[in-house]
Amino acid sequence: MKDKEQINLEKLWSLLILDISELTIEQIEEILAAKKQLREELFNHYSCFPSEWERALRARKRKSELSKLSTEELKKMIEEVARFLASLSDADEDDLCDSAFESPPSDSDEHIIHEILQERAATSKKHTKTNR
Repeated sequence: MKDKEQINLEKLWSLLILDISELTIEQIEEILAAKKQLREELFNHYSCFPSEWERALRARKRKSELSKLSTEELKKMIEEVARFLASLSDADEDDLCDSAFESPPSDSDEHIIHEILQERAATSKKHTKTNR
């Protein structure tokens, strides 16, 4: 459920896309009263445009493809990633780039497979509880 602040922000966003000549004095004052918050939201929201949007699209398309695989196949893929990461741990840490220590990006197979497996596990738990 949305809180009042979120609803107000959405209202102000909808006013921002209008032509300023169409706005009333009250609407302009309302926007200016929230200028700091709006500026922060605009920056946070659009500083990643379009790269974050493209990443989300890739991830959703790939998730759709990977979701067609069985749980066993997905687990095998994760095991392959784990073996690869284990081989990296044998390397000298100075030789590894910083990305070797970061979590996988949201559009990577590793991240998406973990997400699918978590969803399937949660669904399985729900079915188990309702069948008791």
